[in-house]
Order: sequence, then structure tokens, then C-alpha cells
Amino acid sequence: MSERPTENLAAELAKLERRLERERNSRREAEAIAEKGLRELYEKQQQLQHEVAERKCAEEEIRRLNDDLERRVIERTQQLEDVHRQLRDASHEAGMAEVATNVLHNVGNVLNSVNVSAELVSQQAQTSRPRVLRESSQCSASTSTIWGHSSRPIRRVST
Repeated sequence: MSERPTENLAAELAKLERRLERERNSRREAEAIAEKGLRELYEKQQQLQHEVAERKCAEEEIRRLNDDLERRVIERTQQLEDVHRQLRDASHEAGMAEVATNVLHNVGNVLNSVNVSAELVSQQAQTSRPRVLRESSQCSASTSTIWGHSSRPIRRVST
């Protein structure tokens, strides 16, 4: 009888030792799996940190490029506004010059008509010779000379 409990105890002890060994093996396997998972998780975390840092750098570069582009757009807009203002002023001046040219042309036409009329009056005064007409002729010839359109020198008619 005493052997039986010892045998039972030895069998129970062997059984517990096998169970303990299985649990140790399971624990080692679980630790290996956990370690592998943690290693992968750590690598993923490092990769994410690297990607976040790259994105921050890219965002900063985009911000810098946007600021530069905005500055360049403002400068170019100012240049275009200046050129537009210059073109508008030049166009205005050209329009004024055209108006002045037309006015001068029309004044020249009127003066030419006055000059022709004065010449006709002068010629008629020379041929008819009445005293009143001669004086009128001298007056119109003087007027033509003043305007700079006389085609012949002024002749003094003796009375």
C-alpha cells in the first residue's frame, strides 16, 4: 500500500512535470510570437514616424513654394498693371495727337480758303482800280502775310 501512494505520487509528479514542461514550451512560443509581433509593431511605428517626417518636410516645401508663387503672381500682376497703365496713357496721348492733327488740318483748310479768297479780292482790286478796292486789297494782302500764306509780295498801290 505504501508503494501505491508513492507510485501515484511519482506518476502525479511526472504528470505535473510534463504539464509544466508543456506550459513552459507554450510560454516560450507565446513569448516568441509576442516578441516577433512587438518587433514588427516597432518597425511599423518607425516607418510611420519616417513617413510623417517626410510628409512634414513635403508640406513645408509646398508651403514655401506656394508663398514664392504667390509673391511672383503679385509681382507679375503689378508689372501687368503698370504696362496696362502705360498703354492706356500712350493710347490716350495718341488719340489726343490725332485730334490735334485733325484740328490743325481743318484750320489749315480754312486758312487756305481765306488765303485764296484774299488773293481773288486782291486780283480784282488790281484790275478794277477804284480807290476803295485798292485799300481793301492792301488790307487783305496784309492779313494774308500776317497769317503766312501770301503767295506773292505785297505791292503798294500809289494813290
